[in-house]
Amino acid sequence: MDMLNGAALAPMNVRSDGTVVFATPAGNAKLPLIVLRDNGLWARWTFDHRAETSGRDLDVVSELVRWDDLVKTFTKVTGKPAVYRSLTLDQWWANFDDRANNPMASDKKRGDGSTTIKQNFSAFWRVLRDELIIDKDMDWIRSIHPETYTLERENNYDGTGKTSLKNALGQKNPWGFRPDFAKDL
Repeated sequence: MDMLNGAALAPMNVRSDGTVVFATPAGNAKLPLIVLRDNGLWARWTFDHRAETSGRDLDVVSELVRWDDLVKTFTKVTGKPAVYRSLTLDQWWANFDDRANNPMASDKKRGDGSTTIKQNFSAFWRVLRDELIIDKDMDWIRSIHPETYTLERENNYDGTGKTSLKNALGQKNPWGFRPDFAKDL
């Protein structure tokens, strides 16, 4: 859920009437979101239940949510009107400048054959859009962690895009988002 604060899932525009615009090339696929704090609980649980977890992919999330539900929840929690726009990959990348072609890893050099930000996140969007993520066993997840965190409860999420990504915080690898291009969303 903390990804809602970063370039990939954060709102791309706020219209003049105050409507917050979420826009992605994921269609209305389920988003497997996890709050970073939940990772700590799952790490601890794994160490406390080694026999049960050894060799197992826990496949945990805090929430599986579709965009239309996320927008409704966002409006309910913040009081701000919101909409979701489904974009093609080309439409989405048009909102970023050439820095999207920089290597994903900030220690790599452009043109060295490393995976670029654009390549990495294009694959990410295709996996989400095509729902290649295996459904999660939310009953089992909630049986272990019934009070899984929500972004709104934990961080007072308001759609302003306060990132939790280390490279973005240090401006080591900016994506080159162009808000002037997203203004028409």
